[in-house]
Amino acid sequence: MRFFGILFIVVLAAHYSYIYFRLRSAMGPGWKWTTLYLVLTLLLVFGSRALWQVDLGNYPEFRKVLSYVVYMGLAFFFILFTAFAALDLVRLPGMAGRYPVLHGPERAAPLTEGPGMGSSGLRFSCLRLRLV
Repeated sequence: MRFFGILFIVVLAAHYSYIYFRLRSAMGPGWKWTTLYLVLTLLLVFGSRALWQVDLGNYPEFRKVLSYVVYMGLAFFFILFTAFAALDLVRLPGMAGRYPVLHGPERAAPLTEGPGMGSSGLRFSCLRLRLV
């Protein structure tokens, strides 16, 4: 059980580090972006742990808001990771020098952030559906 816990933390750290370095290459280095990313990442990780381990039965509104924020953020970062990985696979031949595809992170960042925001925003419309 301890092995899986360590493996989970290592994979999660690699996931968020990859996204951080890809966003940093698009936006440029700076302590403001780094601090914002670190705070948001810690909120998502510890917020999801709190939803599972802390009894929030007396605070249903807080639990609802926290679950929306945390799970939408996790969905956004997962879709952003997938888009960055797909974009890196598309740009791989260009890195070898054969086909220059999407040079520069300033062109690639809007292509990856758009689908992430769009598909995580789709969840808001799906929350209003009622199963009959």
